[in-house]
Amino acid sequence: MVPSIADRNLDFWFYTPPDSGPSVPVVRKVYRNQMWMLLMFSRLDPVGSQAMADITFDFKIISPDKKVVLEQKELAFYRGELPEGKLLIPRDVLDIAFDEAEPFGAYHIEALFYEKVSKRQYLAKTEIELIPFVQPESFSSEEAYSDWVMQYYQKPDPVRSFAGILYYVESDTEWIRDNLMTLAFHRKIFLDTPFLWDYYGQLYRTASTKDKKKMLLVAAVIQCKEKESFDTVVDDDFQEFYRMAKTISIPDTAQQITSGVQLDILWAEFFASGTYEPIRRIVSALALEKYEEVLEKVKNNEIEMSEEVEKQVMLGAVYGAAEWSLISNCVQFDLVYQYCQTIYEREVLDPEVKESLGFILAVAERKRQEQAKEKEPPKANH
Repeated sequence: MVPSIADRNLDFWFYTPPDSGPSVPVVRKVYRNQMWMLLMFSRLDPVGSQAMADITFDFKIISPDKKVVLEQKELAFYRGELPEGKLLIPRDVLDIAFDEAEPFGAYHIEALFYEKVSKRQYLAKTEIELIPFVQPESFSSEEAYSDWVMQYYQKPDPVRSFAGILYYVESDTEWIRDNLMTLAFHRKIFLDTPFLWDYYGQLYRTASTKDKKKMLLVAAVIQCKEKESFDTVVDDDFQEFYRMAKTISIPDTAQQITSGVQLDILWAEFFASGTYEPIRRIVSALALEKYEEVLEKVKNNEIEMSEEVEKQVMLGAVYGAAEWSLISNCVQFDLVYQYCQTIYEREVLDPEVKESLGFILAVAERKRQEQAKEKEPPKANH
C-alpha cells in the first residue's frame, strides 16, 4: 500500500508488459487540497486448490492528533480468478485530499484486507505527511532543471514547477517562439494538479515585476476553470501583458502530427505525466515514412523544389525526428521502451507504422544491451 500522485489511470501499470516490473511513483509529502491516491497491491498465493479470490478491505487515516479523519469499510479490491504469483491491483483507486481543517504533520494509514474464499486477512500500514506551502528552492543550474524535467514523471513534485518557471521561463517573444515545449510541460502539470493555483497566487503577490511576467505567461496558456482564483489576483498594471500572452497558441496534438513542434509538445506532456497517450501519438507520426524518400531525392537533386515538394520534405523531416526521438528515449527511459512494446503488441497499426516501430524497438534493444554491458563491473582476472 503506497500513497502516490501518479497518473490516476495507472498507465505505468496497465500499459506495460506483465514482466516489466513497473515502478510506482511514491509520494511522502502533500499539501492541503492536493489530490493523492492510495494504491493497493497484493500478491496472493492460493490455499490448496483455491482458484478464485474475493478480496475486500477496510481502511482508515489517523491524524497527528490521533483522530480518525477518514474511514471506509468493505471496499472491493479484487474478485475473480487467482493469478498465482502475480501482483493484483484494482482498477479503481482511492482519491484523497486534506482540507484546510486538517493539521500539519504525519498521518498514519491502515488497511485491513479480507480474502473471503480462503478466510485470510492481513494488515498494511503506511504514512504520509501534510506540509505547509513554502516557496521552493531555485534550481542551481540549467542541468539541474533539465534533470528535474526528465525525471518528473518518476518523482512528481508539482510545487517544484514554480521554481522551474521562475528559473527557466522568459517573457520575450523570441524565447516564447523557441520554447513552446517548456510551456506545454508546465501546462500539463497545472492541468493535472489544479490545487497549484491558490499557491501560485500566493507566490505571484510577492514576486518581482520580472517574475510576475514569467508566471503570467505560463498561466496564459492554461485553460481551466480552477484558474479563476488566480485571475483575480492579477494587477491592473499587468492586465495588458496578460491579454497579449493569452494569444499565444500551443499547437494541437490531437490531430494528425505534421510538425516537429507537435512532437516536442507530446514529449513534454509525457515527461510531465508519464502517460501512454503522448507516446502513442508520437508513434502515429511514423506513418509519414513515405515522405522520407522525397527528402532524400531533394538532397540528391533528383527532383526540383516546389510548394508541394517542400511540404513533403517537411513531413519527411518530421518522420525522421519521430524515429530518432523514439529510439533515443527508448534507450534512456524504460517506460518509453515499455509503452512502445505495448503499442507494437496491442495496438492495431498500419503495416508501415508497425514495421517502423519494430525497427525502432530492435535498434533500441541493441543499444540498451550495449549500455547494460558497459555498466557491468569488470571481471576479475585469475
